[in-house]
Amino acid sequence: DPIEHGLLFERFLNPERISMPDIDLDFDERRRSEMIRYATEKYGEDRVAQIITYGTIKSKQSIKDATRVLGYPYVIGEKLTKALPPSVMGKDISLAGVFDSQDSRHGEAGEFRELYNSDPDSKKVVDLARGLEGLKRQWGVHAAGVILSREPLLDVIPIHRREADGAIITQFDMGACESTGLLKMDFLGLKTLTVIDDAQKLVRKHRGKPDFDIEKVGFDDAATFALLNEAKTIGVFQLESGGMQSLCRQFGISVIDEIVALIALYRPGPMQFIPDYIKGKKDANHVKYAHPLLEKVAKETYGILVYQEQVMEAARVIAGYTLGGADMLRRAMGKKIREEMEKQRDIFVAGAKATNDIDKKKAEEIF
Repeated sequence: DPIEHGLLFERFLNPERISMPDIDLDFDERRRSEMIRYATEKYGEDRVAQIITYGTIKSKQSIKDATRVLGYPYVIGEKLTKALPPSVMGKDISLAGVFDSQDSRHGEAGEFRELYNSDPDSKKVVDLARGLEGLKRQWGVHAAGVILSREPLLDVIPIHRREADGAIITQFDMGACESTGLLKMDFLGLKTLTVIDDAQKLVRKHRGKPDFDIEKVGFDDAATFALLNEAKTIGVFQLESGGMQSLCRQFGISVIDEIVALIALYRPGPMQFIPDYIKGKKDANHVKYAHPLLEKVAKETYGILVYQEQVMEAARVIAGYTLGGADMLRRAMGKKIREEMEKQRDIFVAGAKATNDIDKKKAEEIF
C-alpha cells in the first residue's frame, strides 16, 4: 500500500521523467510462460517480444582466440591469461584497463605488461586480442525482460522468430529497445512463490483449513518475528544468507518495516551503516541528523537515509526540489552517473541556500 508505506508516485512516473518506469512482476516460476502468453493475447503477437542478450568476447577469451588464430602454441595464451589480475565479483579486467594507468586495477597487471613488452609473440597475440575484445560472440534471451509496444514492433525495431519454439525475440538489446521508447517489463519466475503456493495447498489439504489464504496472514505475526530472530531463515527470500541470518539475530525484529530496512541496507554501499542502524534502534541518543529538517524524513530509519524515497524527500525538504526533479537526482544516484551527480550538486547547493538559507559547506556535507 503506497499510502501506508510512504511510496512516492513520482518515483514511478512524473512529467519531468524522460524514460518509461521500470516495472518488475514476480510470478510462480511454473506460470511465467502463461503471463507472456497472456500479454501476447492482450496486446497482440506483433507488439510483444522477449529481449535478446548478446554475449561479448571478454579479455581472457580474446587472448585464447587470438592465440589459436595466429597458430601459436596454447601455452602462450595460457601464460598471458594467468598473468591477468584475478576477476573481481566475476568481472575480468579489460585489456584496455591493463594499459590505462587511470584504471583502478592497472597496478595489479604489471606481470602481464612485462610479458607484453619482453616477448614479441605475446605482443602480437595481445594486439590482435585488443581488436577482438568487446565484439559480440553469441546471443541468448534475457531471463526476465519482455518488450511491449503500442504499435507493431516491426515498425520500430528488427525482430526474429526463434526456431525452437516460435517465440518472438527482439534483435536490439534491452538498452537499445528502451531508447526507442518501448516499454520493458521484467516478468520474473520466482522459485519462492512456487514454494509458497505448494505450502498453501498442503495446509489446506492436511491441516483442515480449506480456506487458508497466505494473502490474509497479517504483517504483525509474532510467531514469524520469533522465527526470524532465531535466524531460522533457510528458504526465506532475501533473508537466507549467513550474513542476513546473523543480522536478524543481532537486531531483534519486531515489525515488518525493520525487515524491509535490513534487506535494503544489506548490500554493497549502505552496508557500512548497519551498525549505526542497530545502535539507533537500541539507543535513541545515538541517532544523529545532518540537519534538523531531516528528522521527519529519516526518523523511522534512525537518521540514516535507507530508501530512494527518503533521498527524494530529503532533496525536496532541504533544497526545494519538485518530486519530479528529485526523481532525476535519485536516478543519477542509483545509476552512479558521475557527470549528472556533479550537475545535481550545484542545483542542490543553490536550492538549499534559496529554500532554507543553508550555507554551501553544510549543503555539500548533506549532499
